[in-house]
Amino acid sequence: MNIKKAITGIAIVIMGAGGVYKGTIPKKIPDPVELNEIIAERTANAKIFDISNNQRYAKVYSTSIHYKDEDGSFKKIDTQVYKRPLLTAIFSEYEYWTDANIYVAFFDKDKPWDYRLEAGDNWIEFEALFEESDVLTIEVETTKRGVKETITLKDDTAPTTLKWLVKSFGLQPDAPTAWDAELNVVPVTYYTSGDTLIYEIDTTNAIYPITVDPSTSVETTNDGTIYKNNIGTYSSARDVIAGSLGSWNEVGQNFTGGNQYEVKRSFLSFAIPNMGSISAASLFLEGQYNGTSSPFNIYIHTSTYSTPKVSEDFDQFDGWTSGFAHTGTILNSAWGSPLYSAGWNEIVFAAAGRTAIFAKRNDTFKMAVISDEDYNYSPPADSERIQFATSADANREPYLSITYTEAGHEVMGLEGVSEVMGVESVVEIMGVTQ
Repeated sequence: MNIKKAITGIAIVIMGAGGVYKGTIPKKIPDPVELNEIIAERTANAKIFDISNNQRYAKVYSTSIHYKDEDGSFKKIDTQVYKRPLLTAIFSEYEYWTDANIYVAFFDKDKPWDYRLEAGDNWIEFEALFEESDVLTIEVETTKRGVKETITLKDDTAPTTLKWLVKSFGLQPDAPTAWDAELNVVPVTYYTSGDTLIYEIDTTNAIYPITVDPSTSVETTNDGTIYKNNIGTYSSARDVIAGSLGSWNEVGQNFTGGNQYEVKRSFLSFAIPNMGSISAASLFLEGQYNGTSSPFNIYIHTSTYSTPKVSEDFDQFDGWTSGFAHTGTILNSAWGSPLYSAGWNEIVFAAAGRTAIFAKRNDTFKMAVISDEDYNYSPPADSERIQFATSADANREPYLSITYTEAGHEVMGLEGVSEVMGVESVVEIMGVTQ
């Protein structure tokens, strides 16, 4: 939730109603239940729905969307922002708060980027030593993992050194990331001097506006880009076994001239529920930026990348091949950059993809998302890349939609024979509908 918008909205409601906004009561909102949702089958990262006749529909996210309550039930992580009760606010510098259960955060009314975050006995406090201006803006939002800031440097008169006073116990800020208007990575050097956290942003050759992302997370996610940017040959960018970690989900290739090539691959993982068979599945990604000059297609492959992912996972997907076309099984039906939307993008899994997901029931399904140009060993002549939201983006987290039969109600077919028929050999893929 965007903190500035939330504070403005609360103020308007209070003035308009002539009374106390409901958010001034320190009480959790009722846990929302969607139509046909099966509460007992919730998991940390999934919602399950009954669609009759032992059929289920699941939305499986790449990050936790529920927390486990004292009674062992999964409840929605609430990132709403509330105004604190009057007496509490009088004796505190923070007038607004959110209680996501896995963390609690408190915000200054006038400078919501000055905040305190608590997770159990651990805590961290930030006080920015810079201000918003005509050339620098700051947005703050609560996510399911913590607090995310977005600082925008509008032009070359904006400061490139940013400082905060930081006090903490047991929590540290995430490593910062930054990128320019064309999604090129902008280097950020960060260090501390006493209680001061310092960012030095290298804007050399960057195209304004520049976005800087300082965040604090109480849980890590395991999705995001691994990319390689190299001056030399295409092969020196595509065929290496280690790249650099990015905080977004970006797919494609880029050529910026001067023999400078860039290859970007995204990696995502999902904890798959148990199931007896599977009939449909799609990957949903929310679009953030389309930097495509030449159209390309997206291919999904199984992956064995690490948890947490590391730069050496750049080549960890099915069929990776150096110097020639990759040979891995393509799991999705056709989806190309001309279909890109700034909203949700649906990439449908073909039979091979449904089989791969089904094989990971009650386990973690890991995937790599690459471009067909990367797959075919085709050097880019310009920009061929798309950026999608990640698990760190509130209410824009990637998810799988899966339609399946609940375990114990397998669909019979010629691909396999049920054990109840007295046949010992059962084909693993038996439940997959073509």
